[in-house]
Amino acid sequence: MSTRALFREDAYQTRCDATVRAIDEQGIHLDQNVFYPLGGGQAGDAGMLKLADGTCISIAHTRKAKFEGATSDDVVHVPAAGQDSLLQKLAVGDKVSAEIDWEQRYKRMRLHTASHLICAVLPYPVDGCSITTEYARLDLATVELIEREAVEAKLAELIGGSHAVRTEWITDDEMVACPELVRTMSVKPADGPRPRSAAAHQRRRSAAVRQHACTQYRRNRRAADCEAGEEKRTHAAAGAGDLA
Repeated sequence: MSTRALFREDAYQTRCDATVRAIDEQGIHLDQNVFYPLGGGQAGDAGMLKLADGTCISIAHTRKAKFEGATSDDVVHVPAAGQDSLLQKLAVGDKVSAEIDWEQRYKRMRLHTASHLICAVLPYPVDGCSITTEYARLDLATVELIEREAVEAKLAELIGGSHAVRTEWITDDEMVACPELVRTMSVKPADGPRPRSAAAHQRRRSAAVRQHACTQYRRNRRAADCEAGEEKRTHAAAGAGDLA
């Protein structure tokens, strides 16, 4: 059972006709799909499935399906709670119209693109991320202080350039030849042979870098606070002298 992931072919496609392939404890499986599943820090799409008789089943979110032989294209649609009577009308083999919540998806698409712009401005490894409808968060592994004003100025310049956004697929060999293309530490290709415990080693390395970055940040913050306190005391003394 393999699902055709239409969202990979056209991110702007909002609906498709599909056939129900399975219904199980995970949710509803279709033969093709426009819903992006939870993954890579981005929340899964919500939307609805419309049956032939006009019945609409609300989909709360979408996840990658879990079964033997499943691929990253296999997706399961999780119905919103309280629809038992509606779900009883749905059966394997039924034709449905699947439609995503486009307003929600488009917000996430824009924030996802914005996160790539941040990566273009800040050349640090990414140790985690979260893309929701309201915000995007990137965890950058660095001990350097980041100047917000400088970052915002560079982002404004990139946004003002109105550059085209496109998706390109590369081969595994091309990715290995250009490892700098992958900024996320947890999925970055290793240099040379990987031992069986490489994934655990990468997680430990990631945690160590994050801990070091946090420690350095606290030290820099304390130093900055001390400097600010000294400056305030100097100004206060100068002011007292002026009043005298």
